[in-house]
Parts: sequence; C-alpha cells; structure tokens
Amino acid sequence: MGTAVTFLIIIFALLSAWALFVAKVCPKGEYRGISYSHLPGIRTPRLLSSQKAWKAGHAAVTTYFEGLALYFASAGALVFVLALAKSTMDLGIFSAIVISVGCIVVLMALMKADSAAQSLQQ
Repeated sequence: MGTAVTFLIIIFALLSAWALFVAKVCPKGEYRGISYSHLPGIRTPRLLSSQKAWKAGHAAVTTYFEGLALYFASAGALVFVLALAKSTMDLGIFSAIVISVGCIVVLMALMKADSAAQSLQQ
C-alpha cells in the first residue's frame, strides 16, 4: 500500500473515533474529570451556556454521530479493500466526496443540537 492509502485509512479512522467519542461521551457532560467546555464536540454559544444545554444538545444528535462513526469506518475499510484489489479509482475524488458528506451531516447535527439547547432556554 502506498503512503496516500495509508494516510486516508488513518484519517478515516481518526474521524470515526472522533464521531464515536462525540456520540458516546459528550452527552454525559464530562470525561475523566474534564468538564464539558473542554470536550471536543459541538461548540455553539447555546451549548456552552450550561452543562444541561450541552447534555441535551449532544443527546439529541447521538444517532447522527454514531452514523458518522460507522460511515467513516466504512470509508476507511473501502479504501483498504480498493488498495488490496489494486483499483484504479481516484481516491482523491472519493475522499473529497466522503469528507464533504460528513461535513454536511455535522452541520445538520449542529443545527439540531443548537435547537435542542435553545428549547431548554425557553
């Protein structure tokens, strides 16, 4: 396998791990004594306003991030299989599409989480 393939597999694995962390840990509001305001998650002013808002917002989008974790892991596995099969597919275009779709899902999750936090404030 080439350097580009290895790089893509690592990137997709890291994105998958991040999404799984956001899905499983962020709704709890803390991790090993680290407060919610220092966790990697959706960071809008509404969500950062209180731990209750953080928990509600992240709980509302858990399924989005679980899906993203599976999506990025599958993309990494597909890159691995394509490399083993010596495919001539352009991995640059493939990775651009995968990351673009992932960004769209994150933006949708951001809007839903922010909306959930806003409903707490009203």
